[in-house]
Order: sequence, then structure tokens, then C-alpha cells
Amino acid sequence: MLTHTVYRAIRKRDEGDFKNTSHKAKSKYPRHIEEEKEQMVVEYRKKTELGKGRLRYYIFQKEGVNISESTIGKVIKRAGPERKRRRRLARSCASPSYCFEKLFLFKEMQVAVKEMLDKETLTKEVSGGRKSII
Repeated sequence: MLTHTVYRAIRKRDEGDFKNTSHKAKSKYPRHIEEEKEQMVVEYRKKTELGKGRLRYYIFQKEGVNISESTIGKVIKRAGPERKRRRRLARSCASPSYCFEKLFLFKEMQVAVKEMLDKETLTKEVSGGRKSII
């Protein structure tokens, strides 16, 4: 670090210019993307609704243009509110309530009939025509 400062002072002495120069960026947008590429990203985003990672791969396959994933994300963010927000569903701890009139028998809900104590209330089709010993 010190040698860099010394060599810079020697160079300024040789040039005869000891003024301090600005250290700010030379261009206004050093990582600016061209307008055509930005429009292409927005167009493909509207058409495919892909995210920034998949959109980068899709554009590279279709156009052969390699744009970084973070740049595509920034372009999408600048383009407007096209992000889809997912609504979170409120989860309840209670068991689901069934409308028993609309359910088909043993299709939506299963009941263990082998655990029933009163087998005489079952129909003959379910019990197999056997009488209960209990």
C-alpha cells in the first residue's frame, strides 16, 4: 500500500500535476443493461411467468444471450408489480367436519367396522350374515 502511494506521487511529479483526482465512477451506470435486453427479459417474463433462474436459462436457450440471474431479478423488480403473492391458509387444529349426506360409502371417509361392539346394528352385507357372540 505504501509503495503504491509513493509510485503514484512520483508519477504525478513527472507529469507535473499534483491535483487530486476524483475517485467516483467514470460512467453513471457501470453495470447498466441495454434497453433491448431489458425489454426482452420483460417480454419473456410476461410470456412464460418464470422466475429469474429459469428465465435466465430459457433466454440463453432461445436467444443465446447470457444475462446474470441477479440482473434479471432486478429487471423484473423494476418492471412492475407482476409478482404473484400466495395467500397463506389459516390452519385450524380441529378435525375436519364432514357432510355425511354427500359422502359416498367408504369413499371419502373410512370407519373401522371391526372395532364396533354392537354388531347386530350392522347390515347383513357388512357383517357377512353372522350373528354376534358377544
